[in-house]
Amino acid sequence: MQAFWNDGALVVTEIVQAPARRYLHIFLAAGDMDSVMALDDKLKAFASEKGCEFGRALVRPGFEKALQAKGWKRKMIVMEYE
Repeated sequence: MQAFWNDGALVVTEIVQAPARRYLHIFLAAGDMDSVMALDDKLKAFASEKGCEFGRALVRPGFEKALQAKGWKRKMIVMEYE
């Protein structure tokens, strides 16, 4: 796992080697929205350096609009029950 941070955010990632593809999984993102979004270019550059074809993050709905502005697209919806 890797950690990326700035004064207002922390993002923890892992590189996943699936059978057909390698990708960067964003495991945790914490902090204020602007600070988290400021790490996007750094995360994408790291993923590219490591041969990742794409990035994946399971996030709360509040992140969707901000991530779409950075080129991310919705690919799945995760639901749970207790």
